[in-house]
Amino acid sequence: MVDKLANFNVRQIDLKLENEESVKVISLNESCQVVDKDSLMLEFYQEGSFGEHFGGNWDALIECLTETSLPGVNAVVYLFYHYHSLKDLHPEMFDYFVQTFVVARESSINELHSYDLILVLVEEG
Repeated sequence: MVDKLANFNVRQIDLKLENEESVKVISLNESCQVVDKDSLMLEFYQEGSFGEHFGGNWDALIECLTETSLPGVNAVVYLFYHYHSLKDLHPEMFDYFVQTFVVARESSINELHSYDLILVLVEEG
């Protein structure tokens, strides 16, 4: 599943949304610092503006991805740059991260105040 997603180049993705102002884009790992679970959680904490309540574990990630109040936002797009720096070092953990994101996305869709969560794995080069 991840390999199929990873073959897209971000320049080839054309997100056609009715109201672009209702989309929040968050860039992850632009400086290629994410190399393990702790640095991944730190990146989400810093870039996702999760706040002090973020516990830095998989359950906390799901909670913050789905329970953050974003009035007027219909979609949150996470652009994950240099994802191979994490995937190559920890392939099982990377797959678990993607599965966790899918669980969070399904949860956010089922909420009444839902917004869509989109993870884009950006292939550099």
